[in-house]
Amino acid sequence: METKALYIHIPFCDHICSYCDFAKVYYREEFVLKYLERLKEELNALPHHIMRTIYIGGGTPSALSLKQLDILLSMVDPFVGDDTLEYTIEVNPESATLDKLECMHTHGVNRISAGVQTFNNDLLKKIERYHTSDIAKEVVRNAKAIGFKHISIDLMYGLPGQTLEDVKEDLHIALSLPVNHLSYYSLILEEHTRLYDSFEPLDEETEGKWSDYIVETLSHAGFHRYEVSNFALGNHESEHNKVYWHYDNYYGVGIGATGKIDNELISHSRSLTDYLQGKIQYI
Repeated sequence: METKALYIHIPFCDHICSYCDFAKVYYREEFVLKYLERLKEELNALPHHIMRTIYIGGGTPSALSLKQLDILLSMVDPFVGDDTLEYTIEVNPESATLDKLECMHTHGVNRISAGVQTFNNDLLKKIERYHTSDIAKEVVRNAKAIGFKHISIDLMYGLPGQTLEDVKEDLHIALSLPVNHLSYYSLILEEHTRLYDSFEPLDEETEGKWSDYIVETLSHAGFHRYEVSNFALGNHESEHNKVYWHYDNYYGVGIGATGKIDNELISHSRSLTDYLQGKIQYI
């Protein structure tokens, strides 16, 4: 049985958020070009058939320049065809410029996942995000105007200093935008993240109340909850993420990426240096 799902990790970020625990490095052009060369070698080693789902995550894939993004997506083109149900790329609002969104759409990307986190500008500063509420709204509207069929945003609750009123406002704004999928996460920090030492998590009772409010509000707006933190309108569930949750097979390429073939998990090392030297180091 052919494996029909592909995950590609792009680790580069213009800045590192204070809560992030993913495999990531600061953007440097010379590293990006070398990384794309190594990524091409990995992709060329895969069976070249059309994938049902493709997901490009990070890091920040939209941190790539327009030219670099076009190079990356051109490498993925052989895996895209009429049988590709879902082709997702993660973006940060501040780097998801109109020309990059148009480039993505031209290459067949049909789903955008935007890391909004909150529409409150003060809270965005506290968690060291570099976009504003207006920029996030503009990216969503641009994606809709360009023709993306599936538009998802990530939101978070339990942020430092956040109130239930802030959550209500985030939901109000989100539901006013042309999004058909939301991932809504409670902030949980790992010890080695910068925000950890100053983080006061919500107590269990408050978290429960906020979570219930989010679920109820989204349900009334027509979003069904199909996973703990994921909500969709109609048939706009994340088909690629369901591959993971159903324990189906998928390829994973790039540092920190994991793949699964039958009963074997294949995890890449997070070392960019080793990867650029040709040492993929499955662990």
